Amino acid sequence: MKIVWVTNLMVPEDASLADPAAATFGGWISAMLGALREAPGLELTVLVRTRARTVTIAARDGVGHAFVPISPSGGFDPRALRWTLAELAPDLLHIEGAEMVHAAEAAEAFAGPVLVSMQGVMRALARYEFGELPVGRWAMGWHRPARALTAAAMLAAKQRSFVPRIAAEARTMARADHVVGRTEWDRAYAGLLAPQAPYTAVPRILRPPFYAPSAPRSGTERHRIFIGNAHQARKGGHVAVKALQLLRCRFADATLAIAGEPPADNRRDWKKRIGYPAELGRQIDAAGLGDAVHYTGILDAPAMVREMRRSHVFVLASLLENSPNTLAEAMMLGLPVVAAYAGGAPDMAQPDVEALFYRPGDPVCLAHQVGRIFQSTALAERLGAAAAARARVTHDPATNSGRLLALYRSMGGGDARQPALAMEAAA
Repeated sequence: MKIVWVTNLMVPEDASLADPAAATFGGWISAMLGALREAPGLELTVLVRTRARTVTIAARDGVGHAFVPISPSGGFDPRALRWTLAELAPDLLHIEGAEMVHAAEAAEAFAGPVLVSMQGVMRALARYEFGELPVGRWAMGWHRPARALTAAAMLAAKQRSFVPRIAAEARTMARADHVVGRTEWDRAYAGLLAPQAPYTAVPRILRPPFYAPSAPRSGTERHRIFIGNAHQARKGGHVAVKALQLLRCRFADATLAIAGEPPADNRRDWKKRIGYPAELGRQIDAAGLGDAVHYTGILDAPAMVREMRRSHVFVLASLLENSPNTLAEAMMLGLPVVAAYAGGAPDMAQPDVEALFYRPGDPVCLAHQVGRIFQSTALAERLGAAAAARARVTHDPATNSGRLLALYRSMGGGDARQPALAMEAAA
């Protein structure tokens, strides 16, 4: 049975063949590939966009990799896409993330069954993109030009990148024959966006370092908070900063570690130099927290494990998430968690048993819940142990790859399918 995966970004296996210097993400994709590649009768190919002018198809470690030229609009070159699908002749197209235009193009160019795995849900996230910050008011306040420029950058970024993804998501989901998600929140939005398609829950397989035996937490830095992302306002970095300011009234040594690069190091990315990350930096400075907040730099999986294990508590400050990988990773390591009660997060951890929750966007309640963990070693240990036990079951590689493989076989039939449009039409 032939399966073609369409992914948004190059995974490391792609980059090793096409562009070793390319930025790679999507560790969960690599993890699932590793679990599926030995399945008997399964032939997997990952299909991604490339800046090269011609199609390249290669293989490594039992998995195929197809590199299709990118179009000026950011999608696939139409003719190259159709040729590649005809050449690969898959039984099933598996689209990892519905929100990019190339995902919609691939779904529409293929006549066989299409399985869509949900990532972020653009239609739901749109109202939270500005993190409940008064961006519209900032844009009118030219007496504060730096903040007005930030507002203009955030508005432009949403119009340029986010809004088109809502349209692409709708196209992709309309073509779905089956949808995979992970939480009841995913199920609800799958029913809205793809009412024609059945839904199956298949949790992620996490990156391999997170499955290593838990190390003693003797190296934990007391009162160190870790958040996994603050490059967009909806990730709630500003909420975490305000909570830290409140916490330092009681815990003077409290610190905040943010995964990623500080705005000053993002000179090639104007959105980060003048957009939300710049505003977050101003808020850190205004609160007098310059020495209490630091950015870790970009972290690979082993480095993420080290940073999490150094921390006293993991905070998921996002105003909305469907099923955040960093939450799963923190739980797997037995790190006590405080999370916003939003999206799919409450499905991933039982409140007051496996994590503490607070109302999204409320720094007072966030500070209170973090303070509870700071004050009680017993509470921290109880939450961490329960979270790790839950995560080991939820993210078991054999169980989750088995669920996906069973879904492939139920959808794929036996005969290879052909693209919807003949090559003559593409010429």
